[in-house]
Amino acid sequence: MPFERSGRNNHRLDINDAGTLKAVYRRVRERLRARRDGLSVRRRRARESVRTQELQALGDVLDELGARFASGVVVSRFAKRPAEFGESAPVWRFVVDIDGIENFLRGLPGATLSLAMTRPEQPLGLAAVEVSLVGTLEADCSWFAVRGKGAWHRGSKVRATTTELLDQAFVGTRKSLEGARAIRHFDSPVFETVAVASGSLDACVSTGVAREAVIAAGHIVEQAGGSLWALPGVPMVSMASIPSRIELVAAATPQLAQAICEHCTNYVGATGKAANDAHRAQRVD
Repeated sequence: MPFERSGRNNHRLDINDAGTLKAVYRRVRERLRARRDGLSVRRRRARESVRTQELQALGDVLDELGARFASGVVVSRFAKRPAEFGESAPVWRFVVDIDGIENFLRGLPGATLSLAMTRPEQPLGLAAVEVSLVGTLEADCSWFAVRGKGAWHRGSKVRATTTELLDQAFVGTRKSLEGARAIRHFDSPVFETVAVASGSLDACVSTGVAREAVIAAGHIVEQAGGSLWALPGVPMVSMASIPSRIELVAAATPQLAQAICEHCTNYVGATGKAANDAHRAQRVD
């Protein structure tokens, strides 16, 4: 068994289980790359190839999880219904997402595989996640987190920055965000979100993101000390479950998340500039 169960803590995982998810990610990546390399350039660019590769990748994940865990249920936006494996009742629910597969087929960066192990008795929210992993498909590069123990990238523990003011923040977004120190865009909401966890970005704003894509990356940000909000300004920690599509703000601090929400929406509160000015005044005092 890849995890131990003992006492009242039988639903708690540890760092070794993150290693098991990493092994799943690497094997799925290898299988995807082998299939891609067997396709002609014309087939790689065909629209039907994208859907086929998404479904085949989901099948790969199911195979690799089944080889390492006794039982489980897999949830993905690419499947009409959850898929169970193993003969016993599922102990874990695995939330799986493949983002940017078309980029991957064309050899472009930005494609990711997201895996989250959640307690099946809880709604699909951040509170249900115990272990999560996000890995890129083009390169062997991953982030993972274990609840209560932190987040890691490239073998080192990572923390979000302490940036609180918008005019000091590097923000990943397609939006025009007046007042930010700099805007960056990587065409991958999942990659931008985990970049907040590792401190490469101070925040990111993603619109219309699938719930399954948010859960693993959001958990990594949370365990790295960051803050996740849903527009128009709701802390995701207060959400029992996440809607199927979400407007996401991931930020290093709650203060920065709130300032960005105020810029992006008309929800009740000061404007982002006013919030910045007020926060500066408080710090000076």
